Amino acid sequence: MAFAQHCLVLPILPGAPKQQALQQLRHVRRAVRRGITMQPQAASSYGAYRPARPKPWVQGQDAYQPDDAWKADMEMAATEKVRSGGFKASGKTVVVTGGSQGIGRATALLFARKGYNVVVAARQPERLQYVADDCKAAAGRNGASLAVPCDITKEADVKALVNRVLAKFDSVDIVINNAGVCLQGTFEETSMEDYRNMLDINFLGAVAVTQGFLPVLQKTAKRRGAFEKPAVVMVNSYGGKIPIRAMPAYTASKYALAGFTDAIRPELESYGIHLAQVHPGMVRSNFLERAEFRGMDADDKRTAMTQLLQTAPFVQKPEEVAQAIYDAAISRRNEVTVGMPFQAAMAGFKTLGINPFSLGVLAS
Repeated sequence: MAFAQHCLVLPILPGAPKQQALQQLRHVRRAVRRGITMQPQAASSYGAYRPARPKPWVQGQDAYQPDDAWKADMEMAATEKVRSGGFKASGKTVVVTGGSQGIGRATALLFARKGYNVVVAARQPERLQYVADDCKAAAGRNGASLAVPCDITKEADVKALVNRVLAKFDSVDIVINNAGVCLQGTFEETSMEDYRNMLDINFLGAVAVTQGFLPVLQKTAKRRGAFEKPAVVMVNSYGGKIPIRAMPAYTASKYALAGFTDAIRPELESYGIHLAQVHPGMVRSNFLERAEFRGMDADDKRTAMTQLLQTAPFVQKPEEVAQAIYDAAISRRNEVTVGMPFQAAMAGFKTLGINPFSLGVLAS
């Protein structure tokens, strides 16, 4: 029955050149391989079938025309097709947001070494391309890489990310929501704009990316089966489980991400998609370039944080967090906290209500 669904009877009109008939047959075969449905044209045409592609349209005064967003996406997809020689890369593919440095870069490189195709997305194009090149070198012949500049707070950027990924790869197996920023400041020092910014990047950005790739992951789940579930990994923070003094905006955004993850897990699991959450501790990386500090003593706070990251024995390496992310995705663990000190802190807060970070220890 499955074969019959792809069978087409081609009407070869009397007098049709043999070469033209064979060309028509090749056209249909290519369309079937790509999953494109065929629609009959007028009987007077030798090419009796043509591919039917759904397109978004906007109403004009006299006729329907493709909208600008659709045109831009198709141009970008065509460019990716040319770069890849007209063929989509096969194999398993992982998408990493915030992939230009730190945890994101380490995670992308780890998956590349494991043989995955790697897509890195972030707001820094130059750094991003370096990471993609490093991933390609790490994978060798076992995988491909793609760098996509993307601001996850912009809906158009997220849509373009999905389109560019699908133009190059035939599936997506893992989506890692790693993009995030840090802000330290008391409630009095933190503005409403700060709260909106934290929520947009640390919470709503992850929501948008997950929603954008959901249909793709659903298709992957149907193709892979129960033993090779696709996965979404939310890179959260211990600040999503334990409130951190003098960091209300950051803590609120991470708590929102934790609650959202727990809320949608049953739904995604019903689709055959694993959903994991990873909580790093304090990580020695260059995230301080993007971290923001509020108050009259903002410079002193930045200096203190820099010294803490350089000297504290419990500070983690990005590679440690990357390994935890990989393990969470592959072993189907729902939640992973990185590092024994932070695991103990979470256990103490959950059971005894003791918060070791109430003195203002900063988040990663």
